[in-house]
Amino acid sequence: MNILHLSRHSRMDRRITGEMNYLIKKGHRVVFLSPSVNLEGAGVSSNVKCLVPVTKDIKVKPAKPTGKSHREQIRKFILSLPGFLAIPLYSLLIGMMDCRMYRQLKNLLQTSLPDFVPDYIHIHDLRLAEFAIQLKNIYPGVKLIYDSHELTPFQQSNKKISSYMLKREKRAVRAMDAVITVNHSIAERMAELYGIPKPWVFYNSQENLGASKSILIETLFDIAKLPDSAVKVLFQGSLSFGRNIENLLKAFQILPEQFHLFVLGNGPLECMVRKFVSSQIHFHNAVPQTDLQSVTEQASFGIIPYLGNDCENNYLCTPNKLFEFINSRLPICSAELPEICKIFVQCGNGRCYPMDTPEKIADAVRDFSALLSNGAITKDQLEQAADIYSFDKQIRILDKVYC
Repeated sequence: MNILHLSRHSRMDRRITGEMNYLIKKGHRVVFLSPSVNLEGAGVSSNVKCLVPVTKDIKVKPAKPTGKSHREQIRKFILSLPGFLAIPLYSLLIGMMDCRMYRQLKNLLQTSLPDFVPDYIHIHDLRLAEFAIQLKNIYPGVKLIYDSHELTPFQQSNKKISSYMLKREKRAVRAMDAVITVNHSIAERMAELYGIPKPWVFYNSQENLGASKSILIETLFDIAKLPDSAVKVLFQGSLSFGRNIENLLKAFQILPEQFHLFVLGNGPLECMVRKFVSSQIHFHNAVPQTDLQSVTEQASFGIIPYLGNDCENNYLCTPNKLFEFINSRLPICSAELPEICKIFVQCGNGRCYPMDTPEKIADAVRDFSALLSNGAITKDQLEQAADIYSFDKQIRILDKVYC
């Protein structure tokens, strides 16, 4: 089969990498089309044909205390208007940007691969779903698969944006031949919102990309070798708003000196994280996916402090770091998020705690560390979780979707 994958992610999402690599191994022809992405260190098979107008290291600039782009100023002004004006104007702004992107991608596809006729188009971003629907006019027999990595309309608390995204996603999913998402809670929510059959579920399990080079965690973070008594707590991933990162950092300012927080990632909050760096709080930018497991497995345990107080997507999430920890056989200390708690009940590989203040995070870290010292989480439990949520088992859902 000929399969076209569409994505707007500026950094290659390993979910996309894993799906494309699997389809290549199954003998399919796979083309990846994106307006701009960094493919370095992503582990994409050399047999995937990548069509990207701009292929470079796209850096996420740290948030600045003052000053916004013209686009952000226009967006902020529009969203300050009453809803009956804001939503149509916001739709117009996004629509103008999307039309330009669609023309660019269509031209790149048709000039680069004039004889390529896809059997399936696999869409990883809502704003490319309408582009895929347009491509169906060019390729009438093509089937459309929408792969929702998030509960997209509820990724932030702005009700005007949520209303706009909800209407847009409802139109898109009803034009699809199949819908996939990242966990059962989000699948059930999408079915409820859009009146569709429950989407297929493929967890964000981590593909094993082969043996990576061994990187000592202290060397990576440029610190002295820690004593064996040190508790190494790892937070890795995007340094974005809404992830309770500031409270996490403040917690390690009040914890005893044997507790060390390692923050590994990039994002808008990088400047803030750097200000917290101390003898107990360590920071390094994200490493390539091919090197990540080597670092992850050296931690004492991983931590996921997300709260879902004002963001339904965060409340229902199962983030990449969850499965990176699972794949590395790492115990996990998490905030009380329902999908993550279900996994812990099933496998016993972690515990959930209240984490809405620095003090509660500090208490959670102390308690979880004590549990580990007392053998409350066994190697068998960690192996069971790694087996159930292994990439090799989870990816087989694609065999049913591509039928």
